[in-house]
Amino acid sequence: MDACQEGKSGDRLHAEMHFERGRQLFNVRKYEEALAAFEEAIAADEAFIRPYAGKANALTVLARFDEALQVCDDAIGRDPSYAVIYTMRGAVFRNLGRRDDANADYELATKLGPDDALVHFNYACFWAHMGRRDDCERELRRALELDPGLNSAAAIDADFDRYREEPWFEELVAFK
Repeated sequence: MDACQEGKSGDRLHAEMHFERGRQLFNVRKYEEALAAFEEAIAADEAFIRPYAGKANALTVLARFDEALQVCDDAIGRDPSYAVIYTMRGAVFRNLGRRDDANADYELATKLGPDDALVHFNYACFWAHMGRRDDCERELRRALELDPGLNSAAAIDADFDRYREEPWFEELVAFK
């Protein structure tokens, strides 16, 4: 089955193109444009779940937390097994000061996606934000075991600023 035939809810190929454009725009900090691209991806194929995480992430960066929560809840309703969306909702909860809810979502994400590098990376960001060094190191180490290429993201992610000069962090993110 090719990408255009997958599912009955829309055009997957176009959805993937909009999603990838959204990721690229997000990476260069064009958050409003990224948000629009993620919305286009969802409109093209509502069953394609990954753009929901992108949209929630963009809304979170734009401090539109209520909307981000709604997007996460919608995505969870569509696919409760998609681990990354729980880390997005965890980030929203963190920003709202709901740390217990955030931690519960990150925990669930690690159960649903134990081998998903992004899940562990996002959990490491949460622990870094909370100042929990050992938990941060454990999750970041796991993320980098699963995807060594995330070292570049870790090297510049502001969540890790407090650990940037520590030997364990330098060793983890070093280019090898």
